[in-house]
Amino acid sequence: MELILNIIQYGLTALILLVGFSSLYLMFLAFFGVKFAYTSPINSKVVSPNHQLAILVPAYKNDEVLLDSTKHNLKILQNLQGIDFHYIPLCDRVQEGTLKALHEQGAHPFEISLDKSTKSRAINQWLDAEKQTLYTHVLVLDVDNLLHPDNLAHGLYNGLNDQHNWWQFKRIAANTNTQIAGLDAWSEIVNNNIFRRGAQKLGIPPALIGSGMLAPFNSFAEIHHKIDVTGGFDKWVEHYLMQQDIKVKYCDEVWIKDQKIADLGALKKQRTRWLAAQFLIAKQLLPTLLKSIFTLKLGRALKYYQLYLPPRILHLALAIVLPLITFWQKDIFLLSTLNLLALLIAFTVATPWGSHFKVLGLFAKNGIKLVWNYLGMFKGFKEANEKFIATQHQSNEKDSN
Repeated sequence: MELILNIIQYGLTALILLVGFSSLYLMFLAFFGVKFAYTSPINSKVVSPNHQLAILVPAYKNDEVLLDSTKHNLKILQNLQGIDFHYIPLCDRVQEGTLKALHEQGAHPFEISLDKSTKSRAINQWLDAEKQTLYTHVLVLDVDNLLHPDNLAHGLYNGLNDQHNWWQFKRIAANTNTQIAGLDAWSEIVNNNIFRRGAQKLGIPPALIGSGMLAPFNSFAEIHHKIDVTGGFDKWVEHYLMQQDIKVKYCDEVWIKDQKIADLGALKKQRTRWLAAQFLIAKQLLPTLLKSIFTLKLGRALKYYQLYLPPRILHLALAIVLPLITFWQKDIFLLSTLNLLALLIAFTVATPWGSHFKVLGLFAKNGIKLVWNYLGMFKGFKEANEKFIATQHQSNEKDSN
Protein backbone atom coordinates (compact mmCIF):
# COMPACT_ATOMS: atom_id res chain seq x y z
CA MET A 1 0.00 0.00 0.00
CA GLU A 2 2.82 2.37 0.88
CA LEU A 3 4.46 1.68 -2.49
CA ILE A 4 1.25 2.57 -4.31
CA LEU A 5 0.94 5.80 -2.33
CA ASN A 6 4.55 6.70 -3.14
CA ILE A 7 3.97 6.08 -6.85
CA ILE A 8 0.86 8.30 -6.75
CA GLN A 9 2.77 10.99 -4.87
CA TYR A 10 5.70 11.00 -7.31
CA GLY A 11 3.33 10.92 -10.26
CA LEU A 12 1.34 13.89 -8.97
CA THR A 13 4.52 15.81 -8.22
CA ALA A 14 5.83 15.23 -11.74
CA LEU A 15 2.48 16.27 -13.23
CA ILE A 16 2.34 19.45 -11.13
CA LEU A 17 5.90 20.38 -12.09
CA LEU A 18 5.14 19.92 -15.79
CA VAL A 19 1.91 21.89 -15.62
CA GLY A 20 3.53 24.42 -13.30
CA PHE A 21 6.27 25.19 -15.81
CA SER A 22 3.58 25.86 -18.41
CA SER A 23 1.79 28.19 -16.00
CA LEU A 24 5.00 30.08 -15.20
CA TYR A 25 5.77 30.34 -18.92
CA LEU A 26 2.36 31.90 -19.58
CA MET A 27 2.66 34.23 -16.59
CA PHE A 28 6.09 35.46 -17.65
CA LEU A 29 4.96 36.22 -21.23
CA ALA A 30 1.74 37.80 -19.97
CA PHE A 31 3.66 40.41 -17.96
CA PHE A 32 5.78 41.28 -20.99
CA GLY A 33 2.64 41.46 -23.12
CA VAL A 34 1.17 44.30 -21.07
CA LYS A 35 0.38 47.11 -23.48
CA PHE A 36 2.64 49.73 -21.89
CA ALA A 37 5.60 47.35 -22.21
CA TYR A 38 5.22 47.14 -25.98
CA THR A 39 7.00 49.22 -28.60
CA SER A 40 5.17 49.43 -31.91
CA PRO A 41 7.02 48.40 -35.08
CA ILE A 42 4.93 50.77 -37.22
CA ASN A 43 6.72 53.81 -38.62
CA SER A 44 4.83 57.07 -38.85
CA LYS A 45 6.22 57.93 -42.30
CA VAL A 46 4.30 56.41 -45.22
CA VAL A 47 6.48 55.40 -48.18
CA SER A 48 4.92 54.03 -51.34
CA PRO A 49 6.97 50.96 -52.34
CA ASN A 50 7.33 49.32 -55.73
CA HIS A 51 5.24 46.26 -55.19
CA GLN A 52 2.44 44.00 -56.38
CA LEU A 53 0.42 42.42 -53.59
CA ALA A 54 -1.54 39.18 -53.89
CA ILE A 55 -4.27 38.90 -51.25
CA LEU A 56 -5.14 35.20 -50.95
CA VAL A 57 -8.45 34.12 -49.40
CA PRO A 58 -8.76 30.30 -49.18
CA ALA A 59 -12.50 29.62 -49.32
CA TYR A 60 -14.01 26.17 -48.88
CA LYS A 61 -17.74 26.63 -49.61
CA ASN A 62 -19.05 29.47 -47.35
CA ASP A 63 -20.32 31.36 -50.43
CA GLU A 64 -22.36 33.97 -48.59
CA VAL A 65 -19.56 34.78 -46.15
CA LEU A 66 -17.05 35.00 -49.01
CA LEU A 67 -19.19 37.50 -50.91
CA ASP A 68 -19.76 39.64 -47.81
CA SER A 69 -16.09 39.74 -46.78
CA THR A 70 -14.91 40.39 -50.35
CA LYS A 71 -17.28 43.35 -50.72
CA HIS A 72 -16.20 44.78 -47.35
CA ASN A 73 -12.46 44.31 -47.90
CA LEU A 74 -12.36 45.59 -51.48
CA LYS A 75 -14.17 48.75 -50.42
CA ILE A 76 -11.41 49.46 -47.88
CA LEU A 77 -8.49 48.40 -50.08
CA GLN A 78 -9.61 50.46 -53.06
CA ASN A 79 -9.43 53.60 -50.91
CA LEU A 80 -5.75 53.04 -50.09
CA GLN A 81 -3.34 55.02 -52.25
CA GLY A 82 -0.18 53.42 -53.60
CA ILE A 83 -1.27 49.80 -53.00
CA ASP A 84 -1.25 47.67 -56.17
CA PHE A 85 -3.08 44.45 -55.37
CA HIS A 86 -5.11 41.56 -56.68
CA TYR A 87 -7.77 40.15 -54.35
CA ILE A 88 -7.73 36.41 -55.05
CA PRO A 89 -10.31 34.12 -53.43
CA LEU A 90 -9.14 30.50 -53.74
CA CYS A 91 -12.53 29.01 -54.46
CA ASP A 92 -12.97 25.36 -53.50
CA ARG A 93 -16.51 23.94 -53.88
CA VAL A 94 -17.84 27.46 -54.56
CA GLN A 95 -20.93 27.91 -56.75
CA GLU A 96 -20.79 29.35 -60.27
CA GLY A 97 -23.02 32.25 -59.31
CA THR A 98 -20.61 33.17 -56.53
CA LEU A 99 -17.65 33.13 -58.94
CA LYS A 100 -19.50 35.49 -61.27
CA ALA A 101 -20.41 37.83 -58.40
CA LEU A 102 -16.78 37.89 -57.23
CA HIS A 103 -15.64 38.98 -60.70
CA GLU A 104 -18.28 41.73 -60.68
CA GLN A 105 -17.02 42.94 -57.30
CA GLY A 106 -13.49 43.36 -58.71
CA ALA A 107 -11.91 40.20 -57.28
CA HIS A 108 -9.80 37.67 -59.20
CA PRO A 109 -11.19 34.28 -58.10
CA PHE A 110 -9.03 31.22 -58.70
CA GLU A 111 -10.91 27.91 -58.91
CA ILE A 112 -9.43 25.12 -56.80
CA SER A 113 -9.79 21.48 -57.81
CA LEU A 114 -8.77 19.03 -55.08
CA ASP A 115 -9.82 15.50 -54.18
CA LYS A 116 -8.98 16.18 -50.53
CA SER A 117 -9.34 19.83 -49.63
CA THR A 118 -7.00 21.62 -47.23
CA LYS A 119 -5.88 25.20 -46.87
CA SER A 120 -2.23 24.41 -47.60
CA ARG A 121 -3.12 22.43 -50.74
CA ALA A 122 -5.34 25.24 -52.05
CA ILE A 123 -2.51 27.74 -51.59
CA ASN A 124 0.00 25.41 -53.26
CA GLN A 125 -2.29 24.84 -56.23
CA TRP A 126 -2.44 28.59 -56.80
CA LEU A 127 1.33 28.89 -56.35
CA ASP A 128 1.88 26.15 -58.95
CA ALA A 129 -0.15 28.20 -61.43
CA GLU A 130 2.00 31.30 -60.78
CA LYS A 131 5.08 30.21 -62.72
CA GLN A 132 6.07 33.72 -63.84
CA THR A 133 4.43 35.84 -61.19
CA LEU A 134 5.00 39.57 -60.83
CA TYR A 135 3.80 39.57 -57.22
CA THR A 136 6.28 40.79 -54.62
CA HIS A 137 4.23 39.99 -51.50
CA VAL A 138 1.35 37.84 -50.31
CA LEU A 139 -1.27 38.65 -47.67
CA VAL A 140 -3.35 35.69 -46.46
CA LEU A 141 -6.86 36.18 -45.10
CA ASP A 142 -9.49 33.70 -43.95
CA VAL A 143 -12.84 33.66 -45.72
CA ASP A 144 -14.57 35.47 -42.84
CA ASN A 145 -11.83 38.04 -42.16
CA LEU A 146 -12.76 41.72 -42.35
CA LEU A 147 -10.07 44.35 -42.75
CA HIS A 148 -10.15 47.31 -40.37
CA PRO A 149 -9.21 50.65 -41.97
CA ASP A 150 -7.30 52.10 -38.98
CA ASN A 151 -3.52 51.87 -39.55
CA LEU A 152 -4.02 49.41 -42.42
CA ALA A 153 -2.12 51.59 -44.91
CA HIS A 154 0.81 52.02 -42.49
CA GLY A 155 0.94 48.30 -41.78
CA LEU A 156 0.85 47.35 -45.46
CA TYR A 157 3.49 49.94 -46.40
CA ASN A 158 5.82 48.72 -43.66
CA GLY A 159 5.35 45.09 -44.62
CA LEU A 160 5.68 45.74 -48.34
CA ASN A 161 8.92 47.64 -47.80
CA ASP A 162 10.32 44.59 -46.01
CA GLN A 163 11.84 42.15 -48.48
CA HIS A 164 12.90 39.54 -45.93
CA ASN A 165 10.70 39.27 -42.83
CA TRP A 166 7.09 38.18 -42.39
CA TRP A 167 4.48 40.35 -40.69
CA GLN A 168 1.54 39.21 -38.56
CA PHE A 169 -1.35 41.62 -38.09
CA LYS A 170 -3.57 41.55 -35.02
CA ARG A 171 -6.72 39.45 -35.23
CA ILE A 172 -9.70 40.60 -33.17
CA ALA A 173 -13.26 39.37 -32.74
CA ALA A 174 -15.86 40.45 -35.29
CA ASN A 175 -18.67 39.15 -33.08
CA THR A 176 -19.45 38.33 -29.45
CA ASN A 177 -23.10 37.48 -30.04
CA THR A 178 -23.14 34.32 -27.87
CA GLN A 179 -21.41 33.25 -24.66
CA ILE A 180 -19.20 30.81 -26.58
CA ALA A 181 -18.25 33.55 -29.03
CA GLY A 182 -17.40 35.79 -26.07
CA LEU A 183 -15.05 33.16 -24.65
CA ASP A 184 -13.52 32.57 -28.08
CA ALA A 185 -12.93 36.33 -28.37
CA TRP A 186 -11.28 36.33 -24.94
CA SER A 187 -9.04 33.46 -26.03
CA GLU A 188 -7.93 35.49 -29.06
CA ILE A 189 -7.08 38.46 -26.80
CA VAL A 190 -5.02 36.25 -24.47
CA ASN A 191 -3.18 34.74 -27.45
CA ASN A 192 -2.34 38.20 -28.79
CA ASN A 193 -1.09 39.45 -25.43
CA ILE A 194 0.94 36.36 -24.53
CA PHE A 195 2.08 34.60 -27.69
CA ARG A 196 2.50 37.66 -29.90
CA ARG A 197 3.07 40.89 -27.99
CA GLY A 198 4.72 39.30 -24.96
CA ALA A 199 6.76 36.84 -27.03
CA GLN A 200 8.02 39.57 -29.37
CA LYS A 201 9.07 41.76 -26.47
CA LEU A 202 11.13 38.85 -25.08
CA GLY A 203 12.76 38.00 -28.40
CA ILE A 204 10.68 34.85 -28.95
CA PRO A 205 9.17 34.62 -32.47
CA PRO A 206 5.55 35.81 -32.21
CA ALA A 207 2.91 33.27 -33.20
CA LEU A 208 1.44 33.23 -36.67
CA ILE A 209 -2.31 32.74 -36.92
CA GLY A 210 -2.73 31.52 -40.49
CA SER A 211 -4.51 34.70 -41.55
CA GLY A 212 -3.58 38.37 -41.48
CA MET A 213 0.02 37.45 -42.29
CA LEU A 214 2.02 39.35 -44.91
CA ALA A 215 5.12 37.82 -46.52
CA PRO A 216 7.55 38.34 -49.42
CA PHE A 217 6.30 36.22 -52.31
CA ASN A 218 9.49 34.20 -52.90
CA SER A 219 9.82 33.28 -49.23
CA PHE A 220 6.12 32.47 -49.03
CA ALA A 221 6.23 30.23 -52.09
CA GLU A 222 9.41 28.41 -51.02
CA ILE A 223 8.07 27.60 -47.56
CA HIS A 224 4.54 26.67 -48.61
CA HIS A 225 5.76 24.25 -51.24
CA LYS A 226 7.27 22.24 -48.36
CA ILE A 227 3.92 21.95 -46.59
CA ASP A 228 1.11 19.49 -47.32
CA VAL A 229 -0.89 19.00 -44.14
CA THR A 230 -4.52 18.66 -43.15
CA GLY A 231 -4.20 21.16 -40.31
CA GLY A 232 -1.65 23.30 -38.53
CA PHE A 233 0.06 24.70 -41.62
CA ASP A 234 0.87 27.92 -39.71
CA LYS A 235 2.93 25.89 -37.19
CA TRP A 236 4.98 24.39 -40.00
CA VAL A 237 5.47 27.85 -41.48
CA GLU A 238 6.84 29.01 -38.11
CA HIS A 239 9.19 26.02 -38.03
CA TYR A 240 10.64 26.69 -41.49
CA LEU A 241 10.96 30.43 -40.79
CA MET A 242 13.01 29.71 -37.67
CA GLN A 243 15.20 27.25 -39.55
CA GLN A 244 15.95 29.98 -42.11
CA ASP A 245 16.40 32.72 -39.48
CA ILE A 246 13.52 34.74 -40.93
CA LYS A 247 11.78 36.94 -38.37
CA VAL A 248 8.08 37.40 -37.80
CA LYS A 249 7.10 40.95 -36.84
CA TYR A 250 3.85 41.26 -34.91
CA CYS A 251 1.96 44.44 -35.76
CA ASP A 252 -0.44 45.22 -32.92
CA GLU A 253 -1.97 48.32 -34.51
CA VAL A 254 -3.32 46.70 -37.69
CA TRP A 255 -6.55 44.81 -36.99
CA ILE A 256 -8.16 41.93 -38.84
CA LYS A 257 -11.69 41.13 -37.68
CA ASP A 258 -12.32 37.40 -37.40
CA GLN A 259 -15.64 35.67 -36.79
CA LYS A 260 -15.68 33.81 -33.48
CA ILE A 261 -17.27 30.40 -33.01
CA ALA A 262 -20.83 30.84 -31.77
CA ASP A 263 -21.78 27.34 -30.51
CA LEU A 264 -20.18 24.32 -28.88
CA GLY A 265 -20.65 22.01 -31.84
CA ALA A 266 -18.70 24.24 -34.22
CA LEU A 267 -16.12 24.93 -31.51
CA LYS A 268 -15.54 21.20 -31.05
CA LYS A 269 -14.93 20.69 -34.78
CA GLN A 270 -12.53 23.62 -35.03
CA ARG A 271 -10.56 22.83 -31.87
CA THR A 272 -10.38 19.12 -32.74
CA ARG A 273 -8.64 20.10 -35.97
CA TRP A 274 -6.29 22.48 -34.15
CA LEU A 275 -5.40 20.12 -31.30
CA ALA A 276 -4.93 17.11 -33.58
CA ALA A 277 -2.50 19.15 -35.69
CA GLN A 278 -0.69 20.44 -32.59
CA PHE A 279 -0.22 16.94 -31.12
CA LEU A 280 1.06 15.58 -34.43
CA ILE A 281 3.48 18.46 -34.99
CA ALA A 282 4.66 18.31 -31.36
CA LYS A 283 5.53 14.65 -31.86
CA GLN A 284 7.38 15.29 -35.12
CA LEU A 285 9.32 18.32 -33.85
CA LEU A 286 10.37 16.93 -30.46
CA PRO A 287 13.94 16.23 -31.74
CA THR A 288 14.09 19.86 -32.96
CA LEU A 289 13.08 21.14 -29.53
CA LEU A 290 15.72 19.00 -27.83
CA LYS A 291 18.38 20.12 -30.33
CA SER A 292 17.47 23.78 -29.64
CA ILE A 293 17.90 23.20 -25.91
CA PHE A 294 21.22 21.34 -26.22
CA THR A 295 22.66 23.95 -28.61
CA LEU A 296 21.50 26.74 -26.24
CA LYS A 297 19.23 28.38 -28.82
CA LEU A 298 16.86 29.40 -26.05
CA GLY A 299 14.63 31.67 -28.13
CA ARG A 300 13.87 28.82 -30.49
CA ALA A 301 13.49 26.35 -27.63
CA LEU A 302 10.96 28.59 -25.88
CA LYS A 303 9.09 28.96 -29.16
CA TYR A 304 8.97 25.21 -29.86
CA TYR A 305 7.88 24.64 -26.26
CA GLN A 306 4.56 26.30 -27.10
CA LEU A 307 3.64 23.14 -29.02
CA TYR A 308 3.65 21.25 -25.72
CA LEU A 309 1.45 23.61 -23.73
CA PRO A 310 -1.81 21.96 -22.64
CA PRO A 311 -5.08 23.27 -24.14
CA ARG A 312 -6.08 26.35 -22.17
CA ILE A 313 -9.42 25.05 -20.86
CA LEU A 314 -7.94 21.72 -19.76
CA HIS A 315 -4.93 23.53 -18.30
CA LEU A 316 -7.22 25.67 -16.15
CA ALA A 317 -9.42 22.74 -15.16
CA LEU A 318 -6.40 20.67 -14.15
CA ALA A 319 -4.94 23.60 -12.18
CA ILE A 320 -8.20 23.87 -10.20
CA VAL A 321 -8.57 20.14 -9.59
CA LEU A 322 -4.97 19.44 -8.45
CA PRO A 323 -5.15 21.41 -5.16
CA LEU A 324 -8.44 19.67 -4.36
CA ILE A 325 -6.95 16.19 -4.69
CA THR A 326 -3.60 16.96 -3.04
CA PHE A 327 -4.75 18.79 0.10
CA TRP A 328 -3.74 15.73 2.16
CA GLN A 329 -0.07 16.13 1.19
CA LYS A 330 1.35 19.45 2.35
CA ASP A 331 4.28 19.79 -0.07
CA ILE A 332 2.32 18.71 -3.15
CA PHE A 333 -0.63 20.88 -2.14
CA LEU A 334 1.66 23.91 -1.94
CA LEU A 335 3.06 23.23 -5.41
CA SER A 336 -0.38 22.74 -6.92
CA THR A 337 -1.66 25.93 -5.28
CA LEU A 338 1.29 27.93 -6.62
CA ASN A 339 0.62 26.48 -10.07
CA LEU A 340 -3.01 27.62 -9.92
CA LEU A 341 -1.95 31.05 -8.69
CA ALA A 342 0.58 31.48 -11.53
CA LEU A 343 -2.00 30.50 -14.15
CA LEU A 344 -4.66 32.82 -12.73
CA ILE A 345 -2.15 35.68 -12.67
CA ALA A 346 -1.26 34.99 -16.31
CA PHE A 347 -4.89 35.10 -17.42
CA THR A 348 -5.65 38.13 -15.24
CA VAL A 349 -2.73 40.12 -16.64
CA ALA A 350 -3.50 39.10 -20.25
CA THR A 351 -7.19 40.06 -19.94
CA PRO A 352 -8.09 43.69 -20.71
CA TRP A 353 -8.78 45.78 -17.64
CA GLY A 354 -12.48 46.04 -16.87
CA SER A 355 -13.58 42.79 -18.51
CA HIS A 356 -12.45 40.32 -15.83
CA PHE A 357 -15.85 39.87 -14.18
CA LYS A 358 -17.52 39.38 -17.55
CA VAL A 359 -15.01 36.65 -18.49
CA LEU A 360 -15.38 35.05 -15.05
CA GLY A 361 -19.15 34.95 -15.53
CA LEU A 362 -18.80 33.30 -18.93
CA PHE A 363 -16.53 30.64 -17.43
CA ALA A 364 -18.92 30.06 -14.53
CA LYS A 365 -21.79 29.41 -16.96
CA ASN A 366 -19.88 27.39 -19.56
CA GLY A 367 -16.73 26.01 -17.90
CA ILE A 368 -17.91 22.45 -17.25
CA LYS A 369 -19.45 22.17 -20.73
CA LEU A 370 -16.20 23.36 -22.28
CA VAL A 371 -14.11 20.85 -20.33
CA TRP A 372 -16.29 17.94 -21.44
CA ASN A 373 -16.24 19.34 -24.97
CA TYR A 374 -12.45 19.35 -25.00
CA LEU A 375 -12.18 15.87 -23.48
CA GLY A 376 -14.42 14.58 -26.26
CA MET A 377 -12.08 15.95 -28.93
CA PHE A 378 -9.36 13.35 -28.43
CA LYS A 379 -11.37 10.58 -30.06
CA GLY A 380 -11.64 12.65 -33.24
CA PHE A 381 -7.89 13.17 -33.67
CA LYS A 382 -7.38 10.40 -36.22
CA GLU A 383 -10.15 11.69 -38.48
CA ALA A 384 -8.90 15.28 -38.13
CA ASN A 385 -5.41 14.31 -39.29
CA GLU A 386 -6.77 12.41 -42.28
CA LYS A 387 -9.72 14.54 -43.35
CA PHE A 388 -10.14 18.32 -43.50
CA ILE A 389 -12.82 19.46 -41.03
CA ALA A 390 -14.10 22.76 -42.36
CA THR A 391 -15.41 25.50 -40.09
CA GLN A 392 -18.76 26.80 -41.26
CA HIS A 393 -19.18 30.54 -40.76
CA GLN A 394 -22.16 32.82 -40.56
CA SER A 395 -22.28 36.09 -42.44
CA ASN A 396 -20.31 38.82 -40.68
CA GLU A 397 -22.44 41.58 -42.11
CA LYS A 398 -24.31 42.24 -38.86
CA ASP A 399 -21.17 42.30 -36.79
CA SER A 400 -18.84 44.20 -39.08
CA ASN A 401 -19.33 47.63 -37.59
